[in-house]
Amino acid sequence: MTITPAPDGFAATRDSLHRLARYVITPRRQQIDGRERLIQLPGGFGTPVLSTDLQMQVDGVDFVVAQSGSVVREPITTLRRAGELVNVEPSDHTAKPDIPQMGDIDETLTVDTDAAAYLARWFAFSSAVLAALLEDEASTDATDIVIWSHHFDPSIELLADNHRASYGGSPGDGTIAEPYFYVAPWSPDDVAPDPYWNAEGYVGSALRASKLSSSDHALGAAIDFLRRGRDLLAVND
Repeated sequence: MTITPAPDGFAATRDSLHRLARYVITPRRQQIDGRERLIQLPGGFGTPVLSTDLQMQVDGVDFVVAQSGSVVREPITTLRRAGELVNVEPSDHTAKPDIPQMGDIDETLTVDTDAAAYLARWFAFSSAVLAALLEDEASTDATDIVIWSHHFDPSIELLADNHRASYGGSPGDGTIAEPYFYVAPWSPDDVAPDPYWNAEGYVGSALRASKLSSSDHALGAAIDFLRRGRDLLAVND
C-alpha cells in the first residue's frame, strides 16, 4: 500500500463528514443502543447493523441508510436532510471544543468526490495498520478497531495500567493539519524519555502522512512506528 498527498480541499470535506458523524449518525445510534462507536466501511465509515436493523453509512459523497431490506442512498447535502433520513434532529449536546462545531444544520456540507475518496482510503489504510498491530502477541489487553466520532479516526487501545495508550490513524485535525499516525500514552508522566516521543499535539508521538508518502513501504513503516511506541511503553516502570 502507498500513501499519496491529500487532494486540495481535503480539510473542508473531512470536517463536513466529521460533523455528519458527530451530530447526526452518533445521536441516532445513541438513541438506539446508547453507544457512539463507528466503524470503517467500504467507501468510508458508518455504523454496524444496529438492533433495529438500521445501518447508516457514508459511502463516498453519499449517505446510505439501510433497514429491513430497504436502502436509501442520497448525495450528502445538509445535516438537516441527513437527520430526516434517519429520523433524528441534529444535536450538538455532545459538542467539544477540539472538534468541528455543528454550525447551521441547513448549510450545504462541503463534500468533494476526490477528498471523500481519500478519506475512505485513509480510514482503510489506518485500519489495516491497526489490524496488523493487533496480530502481534505483544499487543495485549487490546480493544477492537473503532472510529470514535469525537476523534474521528480508526483507533485501538493496548496494554494495561501505566503502559496503556491509544493508537490510531487521524485524518488530521486542528493541531496537525495533515493525516497522521499517533501513539497517545494514558500516563505520560510515566513514559521514559526517548527521542521517539516527539510530543506533537495532544499525543506522545506522531508520524505524518507526508513522511509516509515518499515511502514504497508505507504500510510497514506505519506498523513499525506504532510497534515502537508500544514496545517503549511496555517497559514502563
